[in-house]
Amino acid sequence: MRDTENMEAEMEYEDGEEPSFSDPEDFVDDSDEELLGDVLRDKPQEADGIDSVVVVDNVPQVGPERLEKLKNVIQKIFSKFGKITNEFYPDADGKTKGYIFLEYSAPSHAHEAVKNADGYKLDKQHTFRVNLFTDFDKYMSICDEWEAPEKQPFKDFGNLRHWLEDPDCRDQYSVIYDSGERTGIFANDVKEPIEIEERARWTETYVRWSPKGTYLATFHQRGIALWGGEKFKQIQRFSHQGVQLIDFSPCERYVMDCRNGFIVVFDWFICIIFSASSCSMNGALAFVDTSDCTMMNIAEHYMASDVEWDPTGRYVVTSVSWWSHKVDNAFWLWTFQGRLLQKINKERFCQLLWRPRPPSLLTQEQIKLIKKDLKKYSKIFEQKDRLSQSKASKELVDKRRSMMEEYRKYRERAVDMYNEQRPLRLELRGGVNADELDSNVDDWEEETIEFFINEEIIPIGDL
Repeated sequence: MRDTENMEAEMEYEDGEEPSFSDPEDFVDDSDEELLGDVLRDKPQEADGIDSVVVVDNVPQVGPERLEKLKNVIQKIFSKFGKITNEFYPDADGKTKGYIFLEYSAPSHAHEAVKNADGYKLDKQHTFRVNLFTDFDKYMSICDEWEAPEKQPFKDFGNLRHWLEDPDCRDQYSVIYDSGERTGIFANDVKEPIEIEERARWTETYVRWSPKGTYLATFHQRGIALWGGEKFKQIQRFSHQGVQLIDFSPCERYVMDCRNGFIVVFDWFICIIFSASSCSMNGALAFVDTSDCTMMNIAEHYMASDVEWDPTGRYVVTSVSWWSHKVDNAFWLWTFQGRLLQKINKERFCQLLWRPRPPSLLTQEQIKLIKKDLKKYSKIFEQKDRLSQSKASKELVDKRRSMMEEYRKYRERAVDMYNEQRPLRLELRGGVNADELDSNVDDWEEETIEFFINEEIIPIGDL
């Protein structure tokens, strides 16, 4: 039956033109992704497995008798970053070649190994260099000609020098205590320190301020981090395994770090002179006016291990660090004349550093003008000092300041409203400015008005 139908169709084609089986011009065929989407998603990629491989260079070259020991050391170091599924130790002439290949179970583990193990010092002769296997093509295709780096988008970190706007001009300092577990930033006040920020495990060793006080650097096993702004947000971090020392450039635009060694800079010569006080090993303190070598005061801070001057030279801190002694850990605040102001006991206190101040932006003429009018400013400062030394509680003083600030804002709003309504008042009063008592005196008209107020009748007989 089917053969008969085909024969009939062929007879019809003989009588006329054979129909076209081509697709129309606007026809769009189904793509491979639409027809085989599930299959193509499972298609092996060119980089499958390779992006989980790292290459470790500067590995010791050993023979068969020490190979197993080397593998155990490598496993102990690199298994911290993830599960190692395969390893390969190329050899030649009976020794390893000094580089190996490690394959992790996931690419993220390989990235962690590169980030944390690159620069790892195994011993004096061997420091690992760790790279992703997939990065070798990138390194081979690097152009010999230098190209300017692409500009990074601007990030607004807020006012990085907001602490300079303190109305009482209080300097700040950092304190590490609780054997390094806690770090706090405090504002210096004659009565007691004012806590600005405090965090747990903010640093793993110590902290350091940049030369102008803009940034606070914290040290970590994986590198350093820079903090700044009003809430000490993280500005930047630099990966450097085991960093021990950093040094800022004077302009704060560059930072140099060091690990397992010392950095020597020959561009500047630094002379440290204790010009106003000295501290002996037993804690004896001598405060000296070096202009005429007058002894201002002699005091004692037993076992004091550190002396830190504030940026203004008005205050000095002596301290007993937990890093040096395990008892009596505290820091004391003195005036430059040697008068003791505060004794601050911090559990297992470690380090105190004053926050530096940048150079003044005032011109020499402005500084001379301020010195000329110093007596006028002194009255204001003395009034503030008397207020701070009064017996009024801090809560009451803060409340009064808050009320005064609210009144000031209310008065500003009232004055603004008063000025905005001036045109309306002039319009309602026919152009007469009644805001001033002496305005338009010539247009005034005097008018006397009499009206009955009260009446009282007193009988004569009662007088």
